[in-house]
Amino acid sequence: MDVETNRQRAMERRDFGYYEARNRGCYRDVKSKDITSCKGNASILQRLRASLQVLDISDHHVYNHFVVGEGDDLGWLGYFIGKSKYLYDLRITSWGEGENIEAFIEGINRNQSINSLHIGTDLRGVSFRNLRPFFRNNNNLYQLEFNFEVGLECAESIAFVLDENRCQSLESLRFEDCNLGEDGFAVIATALRTYPELEELHLQHNNIGLMGCTALADTLRGWEASNLKHLDLDGNGIDDQGLQTLAAGITNTKLEELHLQHNNIGLMGCTALADTLRGWEASNLKHLDLDGNSIDDQGLQVLAAGVTNTKLEELYLSDNLITGAGLRSMSDYFQSESCCLKTLNVLRNDFGDEGAVALADGLMGNKSLTSLHFIPHQSGITNAGWAAFSKLLCDPSSIESTYLSNHNIGTIGEHIMKHNTPPNIRRYLDLNEHPHP
Repeated sequence: MDVETNRQRAMERRDFGYYEARNRGCYRDVKSKDITSCKGNASILQRLRASLQVLDISDHHVYNHFVVGEGDDLGWLGYFIGKSKYLYDLRITSWGEGENIEAFIEGINRNQSINSLHIGTDLRGVSFRNLRPFFRNNNNLYQLEFNFEVGLECAESIAFVLDENRCQSLESLRFEDCNLGEDGFAVIATALRTYPELEELHLQHNNIGLMGCTALADTLRGWEASNLKHLDLDGNGIDDQGLQTLAAGITNTKLEELHLQHNNIGLMGCTALADTLRGWEASNLKHLDLDGNSIDDQGLQVLAAGVTNTKLEELYLSDNLITGAGLRSMSDYFQSESCCLKTLNVLRNDFGDEGAVALADGLMGNKSLTSLHFIPHQSGITNAGWAAFSKLLCDPSSIESTYLSNHNIGTIGEHIMKHNTPPNIRRYLDLNEHPHP
């Protein structure tokens, strides 16, 4: 078969060879304005030919956003992506009409410079398995992100590609607002058993349920030398049983941040988490987010006992069921020599004056906490509660008491709307943040 016949067949298929043939074998021969639907796209192709590093494909005509229009925009874009040696961040939030999407994907498969790939739109009937060559040939990819409704079939395709083409450079994986469901997430989690080098897993809003927690726990336990430092499970319908299952796996990681906000965690979940933290001798956990759960005073009591000997620096407990009695149970933790906590968030918990007094008493002598966040008008605090905070910051009963007052806290109340905190409290806080020489 002669060269001309091969060229004609490539042009009919509209594959990478077609665009190579149109370009007459010379990367810089084709004029961008002749092959795109608008000046903006032509400008992006021109920069992509040179040294463009960040590219967004969307439906918004803004700088660095390629908007797929009529004609062969997508095919030519794929061709130049395949040729690029400088592109490192590719973000796909729209395919346009999806014409020649196969040629576009073939171009991605040929690229070896991309190290961050974001897919924020469905694949328009094209299987994710078509991207296998990209994962097989690219040794620079460190971040992979999905942000669209991923059905079970698509989840299985993603899992297949991850499992078959182990990408050793991958450090961060994001499935955000994908609504994977229990079955979809289970197949993804199972595919991750050969990815112990992952440092970040962002899995918020996927409704993983108990089955997902079980699959993830099995994967975490199976990693012999895990590098995982950040795990985000925000809004996944995780209940007490789910957290009990999951807790068994996190001790096999290097977790520094654990996000469990907006789930259904109560007493039994707190108990399982506290037991895990108490027995986790190598714990590096510094950030724990439990906002928006069903944690009551009893749950906080067992949790406080579990974090006493940890390196925790930030604890988020907003939008729970915590009252003054629960905050009182944190006193031993606040006053322990091992307490490293710098930030405590208890927004939208109606703990009243009892809670304010409990916090003030517990923080007397504490050397670590610098920020105590709550919304004054939603916390039920009156003058009696503010008086307790005033005494915490400056006890005028004696010179020694003044000296021993808490001089570390810089925020009590809201961080931004500080005017909701009484003026005398604000003055003491300002002195703590900006002490006189």
